[in-house]
Amino acid sequence: MIIRPIDASDFIAAQKLLDDTFMSEGHTPAQHRSHLMDVAGRSLAPHTWTLVAADDRGLLGHVVMCRPPSPLVHLADRDDAEIRLLAIAPNARRCGIATALMTACLDRARHAGCHRAVLATQAPMLAAQLLYTRLGFQRVPGCDQLWEGRQLLAYEFAL
Repeated sequence: MIIRPIDASDFIAAQKLLDDTFMSEGHTPAQHRSHLMDVAGRSLAPHTWTLVAADDRGLLGHVVMCRPPSPLVHLADRDDAEIRLLAIAPNARRCGIATALMTACLDRARHAGCHRAVLATQAPMLAAQLLYTRLGFQRVPGCDQLWEGRQLLAYEFAL
């Protein structure tokens, strides 16, 4: 498996990963599907990087990292990196792919001079919360948010 920046040939497979993770599992309201599926748009957004995990089977994982002033930033302050849209193919979960993608994001954030990484996850996403805690992220309850009636739990990682 390799971790690399997304390229245009990955867009359809990345959309499938996002659909399987966020739409099919009920984590994203239907009215936000077009925004979620805008992989190409995110790949062009300033101060935003999309990484994928791939092997000979194809695309296995996807994650976005952004920094202010990216239009995708919701939690990050000036010296932060924000991690978003971690998605792993259902048949490739619990194989270390999410850990590899998150580690790549943290390494990229350190290299960029960020002081911390931040993210938010939905309350029902227990596997994601366990991953973030295992990696050393700390909860920041004061930054929790409500989105479309869903509780988003904020986390941070000191770099």
